[in-house]
Amino acid sequence: MARPQLWRPRPQSWRTPLAACALVAVLGGVAAGCAEEAAEPAEPATGESTRSAEAAESELRVNGQLTCDQDVSSDEAKDTIERVGGLQQPTWSVRFAESTAAGVVVLVAGDLEDAQPRLFDDYHVAAIVGLAEDQTRAEDFKAVREAVREICG
Repeated sequence: MARPQLWRPRPQSWRTPLAACALVAVLGGVAAGCAEEAAEPAEPATGESTRSAEAAESELRVNGQLTCDQDVSSDEAKDTIERVGGLQQPTWSVRFAESTAAGVVVLVAGDLEDAQPRLFDDYHVAAIVGLAEDQTRAEDFKAVREAVREICG
């Protein structure tokens, strides 16, 4: 039987400059100087969508050390999804919840600082992913897959 993988935070200092350079290149900007560390986030040209920049900035918060061997169809996972799905508070709301190998991952729009204690302590979700308000449902599924990939490797 394979050993379950534990999630440990990875250094992410290199990702911001790399993501900024990739965004600039995709939006038709000049990729020169991308080897240098970006001091400020890249801004899209006037009239272009900021959705890619916002999606790149989605934040992942993990509830302790997780194993990536959870039963995605367990009654506990189904119950958690039923309880948190669509949960709305004045400063945040759950946009989407899915059972994964890492546990239940929720996508939250709004204040993650305010949402974290309630979702981790009261509902025992495995991870929270912060979202932009205008993110599409297709991007919601992608965000969950990326979060699980980050947690489980």
